[in-house]
Amino acid sequence: LFAYADDAGAGPGMAANGQGTRTGITPNPVEEDELPAEVEEKLRTEIGQLKRAMQTRPVIDLARGVLMASFSLNSEDAWSVLVEASQCTNIKLHHLAQELVGAVNGAPLPDRVRQQVSAAVTETLNPLSPNHRRHDRTSPTSRPAPPDSDSLAL
Repeated sequence: LFAYADDAGAGPGMAANGQGTRTGITPNPVEEDELPAEVEEKLRTEIGQLKRAMQTRPVIDLARGVLMASFSLNSEDAWSVLVEASQCTNIKLHHLAQELVGAVNGAPLPDRVRQQVSAAVTETLNPLSPNHRRHDRTSPTSRPAPPDSDSLAL
């Protein structure tokens, strides 16, 4: 049923098209140390994104932990709160995470961040909310009452 290119009758200079017939397309040979410019650019972009993710991940994980400990959220709900607050405040997620972690260390949390985090936590904890997700590890009855925006002090 499934055949390798050699088994499908593709010889040198011919490529199998996945249907058992041959096409006249010959792949361009690439020198061992050379990549096509567009492939190289895509790889450079991906490497840059991965480096950035590795640099920002620790503070994001700390902020998730802060939300989990403060509001008895599970990891998925804490992530959802961060994403929602980030989108509503138009603050990059890792910058929002830095602000939350800073608040634990005594830095003031800007009002709009405090209000959006509070709203996102309330939405997550509200069992009547369409965005509410029930997880096996955390039942709505074992969670604390949702905070109001004035009581959100990390």
